[in-house]
Amino acid sequence: MLQSTIAALEQLLEVQDLSVIEQTERLERERQEQVSLLLNSTGEGIYGVDRHGNCNFCNPAGLKILGFETDRDLIGKNMHSLIHHSLSDGMPVPDSECKIYKTLRSGEASHADDEVMWRADGSQFPSEYTSHPVHRDGELVGCVVSFLDITQRKLSEETLRQSEALYRGIFDNSNEAILLSCPSEDRFLDVTPPPAACWDSPGTNC
Repeated sequence: MLQSTIAALEQLLEVQDLSVIEQTERLERERQEQVSLLLNSTGEGIYGVDRHGNCNFCNPAGLKILGFETDRDLIGKNMHSLIHHSLSDGMPVPDSECKIYKTLRSGEASHADDEVMWRADGSQFPSEYTSHPVHRDGELVGCVVSFLDITQRKLSEETLRQSEALYRGIFDNSNEAILLSCPSEDRFLDVTPPPAACWDSPGTNC
């Protein structure tokens, strides 16, 4: 009787152990599915690297921005050598000056919006990226990089800069007095140089 009771308890414990294992595995699968959903639905490129800078994943948006067909083109390869090796003028960027490698060395996040990345076909694009350190059990094991192609932003900034330069060129070199005012605020916004000595300085009430 005692032996049968012990056997029944052992079976019950085994079932409970299996139940805990199955529940843990189910929760892990759900977590991975949620992470995969986020990676696949975001418009930002996201890739991860190990301590050596070798790629261990890249999401669909990242592949599209970089011009690669599948993540098999990147997995296990050094991302700095592939996409972040040079400045816009072709000058090489050594690992020691790479902000992403700085994250791998220091464990601190890095950000840049004045650098370029390189596509699979050898073309470049202005990028904005942030590298986030990844720790496991208190140990730095790599980093995750989120990035964007900011070509349109840079074009808009350049168009605005040229427009402002054209405006200043016309305004400052005019032979006629030009005043820009803001009636609602009862002040001048700008005044051409010729009448500047005769009128209140820009920004003062009149």
